[in-house]
Amino acid sequence: FPLQDPKWDANRTVHMARLQGYQEWTLKGMERAIPKTINWSALDAIKQGPSESPSEFLDRLRDVMRRSTPLDPGSEVGIQQLVSLVLGQSTGDIRRKLQKLRPTESRNLEVLLDEAWRVFSNREEVYRRGQRRMVAVVREEEGRRPK
Repeated sequence: FPLQDPKWDANRTVHMARLQGYQEWTLKGMERAIPKTINWSALDAIKQGPSESPSEFLDRLRDVMRRSTPLDPGSEVGIQQLVSLVLGQSTGDIRRKLQKLRPTESRNLEVLLDEAWRVFSNREEVYRRGQRRMVAVVREEEGRRPK
């Protein structure tokens, strides 16, 4: 705030424009001075869907982080938060695999994403293997039945 009265007359156009400009700068200064609160609940609400790829999940986390927090997803602090969120909010099979990684590997977002993609890509193969086993068991049982 000014230490002395600028003697602006609100009835004069030039002075009114200065007064409005001063008010706008005061508001902008207040907005920037008050830090944006971190909306952790918005980040905690993001869970990976069963058919959602790890990259899509990470993109959603980054988008919500940009919109709901003052954290930059590219900064060191933002990356560490993303690592924690990926470790805790991935789907069950991916989360279990990621939590088995060595501590040094589990702190690197790129390593986590690569491992998550491996698990995500192998889901179909694991499903097919299970189907083949079931078919083999059914055929074996049919072969044992008396005719």
